[in-house]
Amino acid sequence: MDFGWDHPFAAAKVAWDRDSDTAYVVNAYRQREATPLIHSAAIKSWGDYFPWCWPHDGMKHVGDSTSAKPMAQWYRDVGVNMYFEHAKFPPNADGSPGGFGFEAGITMMLERMQSGRLKVFAHLNDWFEEFRLYHRKDGMVVKERDDLLSATRIALMMLRVSTVKKKPENRDRYSRNKGSGESWLTA
Repeated sequence: MDFGWDHPFAAAKVAWDRDSDTAYVVNAYRQREATPLIHSAAIKSWGDYFPWCWPHDGMKHVGDSTSAKPMAQWYRDVGVNMYFEHAKFPPNADGSPGGFGFEAGITMMLERMQSGRLKVFAHLNDWFEEFRLYHRKDGMVVKERDDLLSATRIALMMLRVSTVKKKPENRDRYSRNKGSGESWLTA
């Protein structure tokens, strides 16, 4: 996710095929001038079992100096499953902590696109609109209308913390002792 008010808040749900190391952007949400309560209602409908990764500016305090709390906490308070720390790359080979470099994230996304390991579902028109407008000026990325791309970049940085949705336990009357070594006939 990428926080915003004047520029939109954005969230991208990314599914990861670990076997082929392919990431799929399956859902996208972008909305300006709405509160965490509104955003949470939209994104919690995608599932509450996975952690939401967020940018380092989520640690900035919002509000006056006496009642301020970090932006990420506002989302926790309305029930969004926020990852415990902001998004960053995995630790380096020497054990030093990974950073959150913007250019490194853009390069990672580009490499995934070029190698066919980042795919975006065709119905995500807002995502493709941002992608078509994405550009550099004087060698620098123009950071305007890039909210869904930023949310995608943040999600890709944190693939290592992705979770698998657990299958619901089968509770029908014929399988209640499944795995216990007993059949329902001998129970």
